[in-house]
Amino acid sequence: MKTILLGLVVSSILFSNKEHCYAQGNINIEDSILIRWKYDSAGCLSKRSLQDAKYLITKYKLIDKSLIEIESVIGKANLVEEKPGNMYLTYFIGSSCDILGNLKSNYDFCYCRLILRNGRLVDFALSCI
Repeated sequence: MKTILLGLVVSSILFSNKEHCYAQGNINIEDSILIRWKYDSAGCLSKRSLQDAKYLITKYKLIDKSLIEIESVIGKANLVEEKPGNMYLTYFIGSSCDILGNLKSNYDFCYCRLILRNGRLVDFALSCI
């Protein structure tokens, strides 16, 4: 009886707050989109989509977040460009890669570009080329 009761107490604690929020430093473990996004870090496995990028930026309220905060949620960018006052983080989506996971040149792909100004995310662009 004590074992069953203890199991119920532990279960209720673990599952009582399913919706963790980014502001508290937690990421909802049930967020399969985020898990897929991070798993497909080069965009080669077709696990990322433009809709996923928009969802993650919105869900985790990344606008006005710093580079460190952004990377703690969606991981490191595939390409980082710096220009005076601005930083551009590019995440590849639907890339064509070789067997070693290296991006093939001269192939069409999509991307999400995050635009940081003064160290904070101010905007993003979703595009395919």
